[in-house]
Amino acid sequence: RYKDGKFTNYNTKNGLASDTVFSLYAARNGDVWIGSNGAGLSRLRNGAFTIFTKETGLPDNVVHEVTEDRDGVIWLGLETSGMC
Repeated sequence: RYKDGKFTNYNTKNGLASDTVFSLYAARNGDVWIGSNGAGLSRLRNGAFTIFTKETGLPDNVVHEVTEDRDGVIWLGLETSGMC
């Protein structure tokens, strides 16, 4: 992340679900969504990560794409189930 003239690197040591990133999406509300290759979905909000996986209700842990519709709903392109 580049903010206030400096870069911040995120990885599993500071909360990211995986160091292998398939997709990034910056939502209109400021959240950053990060899809991974097998570790689920990470959401960066206010400097803290929340991780979503199959164990917490995500249909698959491989997230190829993240996008947002005009109503602000986040959509995911997943390995096994297509869009959800």
